[in-house]
Amino acid sequence: MSSIDDLVNKALSYEGYLEKASNSSLDSFTANAGSANYTCFARDYKIHTGISVQAQPWCDVFVDMMFIMVFGTEKAKKMLGGFSAYTPTSAQYFKNMGRWYTSGPKKGDVIFFKNSIRIYHTGIVVKVTSSKIYTIEGNTSGASEVVANGGGVCQKSYSLSYSSIAGYGRPDYPVEIVKNGWTQEGKWYYYESGQKKTGWLKYNDKWYFLNPDGAMVANDWTQQENKWYFLSESGIMVDNDWILYKGKWYFINPGGIMVSNAWTKWNEKWYYLGENGVMQTGWLNYQEKWYYLNSAAGDMAVNTTTPDGYQVGADGVRINE
Repeated sequence: MSSIDDLVNKALSYEGYLEKASNSSLDSFTANAGSANYTCFARDYKIHTGISVQAQPWCDVFVDMMFIMVFGTEKAKKMLGGFSAYTPTSAQYFKNMGRWYTSGPKKGDVIFFKNSIRIYHTGIVVKVTSSKIYTIEGNTSGASEVVANGGGVCQKSYSLSYSSIAGYGRPDYPVEIVKNGWTQEGKWYYYESGQKKTGWLKYNDKWYFLNPDGAMVANDWTQQENKWYFLSESGIMVDNDWILYKGKWYFINPGGIMVSNAWTKWNEKWYYLGENGVMQTGWLNYQEKWYYLNSAAGDMAVNTTTPDGYQVGADGVRINE
C-alpha cells in the first residue's frame, strides 16, 4: 500500500462524521451533532499547529489533519507548504511550491473549489476516471454540488469539467520504493514490481514455496496436490536427501516429494518409508514377507541374524520362522 493510499484510507475512515453543537462529544461521529462547527479535527489541529480554529468552518482543517495523522506534523507541513485553515492561503502554498495544477488531477491531490469571489472549499481526491473526479471532504454534505459548510465528512463526485473546480494542489509525497526480490519483514517475502509472490518460486535454480500471504516456508512441510514437500531452514526445497524432523527421519526423492509406503535405496542400502513418510525400523511385513530394518539406522538387514535370532537372506527376507 502506498503513502497516498494511506492518506486516502485515513480520510475515508471519517466518512459520516458530523460537526458538533458544542465542545463536547468531539470524537463521536454522531453524538451532539449540530451546526456550530465544533470538531475533533480543530481540537487536534491546535495541538499540532498551535492554530486555534475551533467553531470555525473546517474543510481545510480536515485536510491538514489527515496529512498530520498519516505523515506527522513536520512532514505534513512540508508536503502542504504550510498550515492554514483559510483555503485561499492553502491554495497559494501549492502555487508557491510550483505544485498547482488546473487539469490532470491525480489520486491524493488536494482539490480546491471556487465561487464568484474566491477559493472557498477543499477536499482530497480519492479517485479519478476519464470523466469524473471523486473526493472526500470535510464540512460538506451529500448534495451533488459543492457544499462549503455542510457539517459532515462525505464522499462526493464531480465532472472533470465542473466549473467550480479552481485547481489541484499536489503534495510532495514520499517517493515510493517499488520492492523487488527478497525482503525480510519478520519473515521472508519475495516481491515482483512491488507485489508479493505466492506459491512456488524458482530462484537461482532453487525452489522455494511462499504461503498465500507471501511468507516463505522454512524448516517445515507444505502439501501441494496431495504431495508433501519439505523446505529447509533457508527455505530451499529439499530433494534427494534425508531430513530429520521432530526426531523422525524422512526421505525426499529427487523431485522434492516425500516418499511414503515405498522402499528407497540410499548408498547401496534399502530403507522403507511408512504411510506418513517416517522411516521404519524393526520388523516389517511387506507383501506377505518379513524384513528387518535395523533399529539404529533403519537400513534393511541382509545375510545376517537379527537381534531376536532370525536369519535374513541376501534379499532381506526372513528365512527361518
